[in-house]
Amino acid sequence: MKAFLRAQDLGITHGSVSLLADISLDLPEGGLLTLIGPNGAGKTTLLKCLAGLLAPTSGKVELAGKALETLSGRERAKQITIVPQEALFTVPFTVAEFLELARYPHRGSFSPLTGTDRAAIAQAVAATDIAPLLSRTVTTLSGGEKRLTLIAAALVQESPLLLLDEPTSALDPAHRRAMLRLIKKAHDELGRTIMLVTHEVNDALFLGGTVIGLKKGRISLPETSTDTLELAALGALFDIPFTCWHDEEGRRIIAPEISS
Repeated sequence: MKAFLRAQDLGITHGSVSLLADISLDLPEGGLLTLIGPNGAGKTTLLKCLAGLLAPTSGKVELAGKALETLSGRERAKQITIVPQEALFTVPFTVAEFLELARYPHRGSFSPLTGTDRAAIAQAVAATDIAPLLSRTVTTLSGGEKRLTLIAAALVQESPLLLLDEPTSALDPAHRRAMLRLIKKAHDELGRTIMLVTHEVNDALFLGGTVIGLKKGRISLPETSTDTLELAALGALFDIPFTCWHDEEGRRIIAPEISS
């Protein structure tokens, strides 16, 4: 299958420090890839590089067959949306206004909203179930509400590729479940191509697709299906043994072993 997003021999150095080295991956259109790995592995750096926010020192990134650096910022925004792990809201826009701003790649700064813009916003609000938040200012939202708003804005942007940086981090169980269901819906029903970063192996198992592991800036776990992910490979990636069991519906659950 032809790659929609492709990284070839990607590397980033900062001074004498190598942040990423020899990264190659292909993400087909409609694919779902989860990037896992320990803290400091370079996962967020890789995500930013794939989004065009960081320029690689070596190698290249291609989007739909075009070199990423040849695309303007607005062209990239029409194709790629990156959702950061944290967002610092300082301007008290309402959530409704924030979603309208997310249509910028399609309408510019001062053009009025079109019927197409309003339809995209309505679809995103329905998908994320944030209608009760629309009149709230973004500065008053809880962590979980901010995440949902950011995902809604990403859907409003209507780019085919979503890059999500630890979307379930620090969420309580209810918000985490809602976020995972939303990501799965964005992929399965809305047709988005998705790559996300997470520390939670079970997030990847729930979402399906494939997994790739990063360690010390290099691919340590080659891309593999979530159905065939091996405990030994996870142990080598995180330097800790893992165990698994199955719930009443036969779904596999993986966790690190806890010893005294």
